[in-house]
Amino acid sequence: MKSLKEFITTLFEDSELERVDYYIEKIKESLITTNRLFITYNSFLGLSIICFHFFANGYLNEIELFGQRISHFALIKRWFLTIPSAIFFVSTLVGYLRVYQMECIEWLIAKHRKKEFDAEIFRLTLPASHILGMDLLRRQDYKWIKSVALIPSVILAFGTVLLPIVYINWAYVQVLYDFSYDAQTIISWSISNVFIICGIIAIRLSQKI
Repeated sequence: MKSLKEFITTLFEDSELERVDYYIEKIKESLITTNRLFITYNSFLGLSIICFHFFANGYLNEIELFGQRISHFALIKRWFLTIPSAIFFVSTLVGYLRVYQMECIEWLIAKHRKKEFDAEIFRLTLPASHILGMDLLRRQDYKWIKSVALIPSVILAFGTVLLPIVYINWAYVQVLYDFSYDAQTIISWSISNVFIICGIIAIRLSQKI
């Protein structure tokens, strides 16, 4: 079975540059939407965790979900954390799509636009994002510039991947203690961890594209 890269790079003939350019532009247009979704879902992830934290510690009396105000204390504490877990999983899928789109553009340009690829000028035509900026910094020759890109990359990875996972599982431990390890909380925790594990798998797969 062909790999993704082999499939994409053998899709067009060398004489089909117009088709290649057409699809590159279409992927770039789609990438703009993907970048927005990636930022949006990560924002929702952080907001949902903050809302739960405030509710669990008595700073909020209710949580609004899909236009409905919910104030049932036990229901929220047992089940609400499945929402940020699901959002985490969805955000990793969007992240996987983003990496796939970026790599497809790079593969096509490397195959059919060799000069632009070697000069890396094509990166300046990609949709603007903070991730692209950090990627360009990492490609610089100076070590201190690479460090400038590495530090915020680690912080972002900590804030959007590690911290949500740690907080969700820590919060479930507190909820299990509060409700004497009841079945509902255990089921909810299991569902959340299925989402989280699937998200981690998506992240690992995106690194192998």
